[in-house]
Amino acid sequence: MKSAIWATVLIVLGLASTSCSSEIEIPARKDTISEKYPVSATNKSMSEFLQSGPDASVVETVKTCIKAEARSHMIVPACYGLIARNCPENLITTADMVGCKEVELKFWDARLTSAYQLLLERLEHDDEQNGDYSLYPVNLAANAARTQTMWLAYRDSMCGYEYSRFRGGTLGRVTGAACQARMTAERFAEVKRMLDEAS
Repeated sequence: MKSAIWATVLIVLGLASTSCSSEIEIPARKDTISEKYPVSATNKSMSEFLQSGPDASVVETVKTCIKAEARSHMIVPACYGLIARNCPENLITTADMVGCKEVELKFWDARLTSAYQLLLERLEHDDEQNGDYSLYPVNLAANAARTQTMWLAYRDSMCGYEYSRFRGGTLGRVTGAACQARMTAERFAEVKRMLDEAS
């Protein structure tokens, strides 16, 4: 039973996958994405990884992935999880697993914040240029800000649910952290698409 729980944790973290026969394959499967964007475990200790974040080469790999996959709207399927694959090998504690997802969350949150700020600037400029001439006056920047606030509440609520599903068990911390990282990556992809459309 205990090994099945840890296998589930590794799958949630993106560090393992299941085959058609439901057997656990560790490490992560070799598919076109992992071959296209190879990432390996860092040589850092877990405490070093938590303090300094992913290896610089991994950050560059993810940036390359984002740039390459943006046109096809495949940022999340292709790029999400690459940071977690850079976590040190042999994660033992729940805190280690949560820490890996928190490092991934920090990476995607920084990209989301940057893209969102650029989007607001462009929309504010567009509102200034076109606001008085529109048949239907709309404040796009205010709408975007309201949408982002609502999205943050939705993410926190949804990931709170993911955490609570395990009724205080340690797996709840892992799934809650994974949920926040995944949803933030998804939101970054949405905001990046809006930013590209606003250009």
